Amino acid sequence: MNIIFYFDYICPFCYVGTKRMLKIADEFDLSIDWRGIEIHPEFSPEGKIRKKSPRSKHLAETLKEITDIDNSDIKLPGFVTNSRLCLEASEFSKTKGKFTEFHTTAFDYFFNQKENIGKIETILNIGKIAGLDTGELEDNLKKRLMKKQIEENQKSADDNIVIGVPTLYFNEFRVHGVQSPDIYRNIIKKHLLN
Repeated sequence: MNIIFYFDYICPFCYVGTKRMLKIADEFDLSIDWRGIEIHPEFSPEGKIRKKSPRSKHLAETLKEITDIDNSDIKLPGFVTNSRLCLEASEFSKTKGKFTEFHTTAFDYFFNQKENIGKIETILNIGKIAGLDTGELEDNLKKRLMKKQIEENQKSADDNIVIGVPTLYFNEFRVHGVQSPDIYRNIIKKHLLN
């Protein structure tokens, strides 16, 4: 089964969905096509402290309820940043067979370590941990060689009516938002039998 997974590294629900789908992919014969899109291109790469508000408090409570299902712990970093270069680096990591390593490390850096993934130095550290040649990665990012791929991901998202992330397509069946592992499994079983 082919799954398309639209994500952004600044989305905590994408992090939860990623963790769940990576585990479930081992249970089934799944091929996941990860498509990074920028949900807040207006954010600066320098980052900006996010003020505590009733909305951010509600988001943190919702996230805790969701992560309690699989005993994972994800914290909101307390700031926002631009994810564009990190998304481009993820596309580069695909060409080197290191996507999963880069992908999971990028989420970990932003949410658990509260590092600014909008900064090239942080992205290079993520790349190093993922096993990428940091000189090659830096050259790729400076030349913006993966810019077109992110634009293609966005066009695909627009064509597929992606209104938020995560959005997953199980063959042609679209699911908006993060779901429980059991819901993902039930969708997969239903569509594998059809």
